Amino acid sequence: MENNTKTIRVKPEKVCDGIITMSIGLMFARKPKTTLFVNRRFLPKFLNGKYAPISLHTFFVFFTIDAYWIDENNFIVHKQTMLPFSASNSIRAKYVLETKRDFLSVNVGDMVEFLR
Repeated sequence: MENNTKTIRVKPEKVCDGIITMSIGLMFARKPKTTLFVNRRFLPKFLNGKYAPISLHTFFVFFTIDAYWIDENNFIVHKQTMLPFSASNSIRAKYVLETKRDFLSVNVGDMVEFLR
């Protein structure tokens, strides 16, 4: 069986790692930015010691985006195209990467390397 995963490099234009920046995200933005959300909500060991699930919304985001949920090993575990004023399911991940629609050509299982 062939391994068809690939690694892509992404340089986020905006990093959201606090409660305020994560709450605002891309709301009221004029154009899409490559935005990285860092999940700092780590569940205790009695709850599997994993990262807390992350759900997104695009309320007051006036353009379509692609969202990628990425695990602690930098593999994409879920990908979703989100229309304005919609919401996602809760997915367990360490990072969420938001980009303009069709900006990246990746699939679930591919690896992401973040550039500074």
